[in-house]
Amino acid sequence: MENATRAIYSGLVGWFDGQPKNLHPLSNQERSDRMVRVFGGVDPTMAALKKAYNQQQWQWTLELLADVQYAQAWSQAQKEELKRLEIDTLRQIAKHESNPVNRNWYLGWSNRLESSFK
Repeated sequence: MENATRAIYSGLVGWFDGQPKNLHPLSNQERSDRMVRVFGGVDPTMAALKKAYNQQQWQWTLELLADVQYAQAWSQAQKEELKRLEIDTLRQIAKHESNPVNRNWYLGWSNRLESSFK
């Protein structure tokens, strides 16, 4: 239900959510680069991601992944590990999602990511 409310609001009011930070946001890559630096590099960032996942903090894991995945500092192997972590996280969230549309979105996105490995 909350998704429909946001969609209606966005359709009526537009893209701007009223938050000043969203007028001129950083690019995904610049934000990711800065976030990885804040964590102290790729190793502590990966450790924070794995800790969140292992503690079953699925939404936090997903949001943290979104904040750091575009950083230039990741090696190719680490990028693949991040993608696997995102796939697993999306599937964990889907297990607990009662809304069938949302559940389908989580599973569809995880399948799309997984197909990029083939």
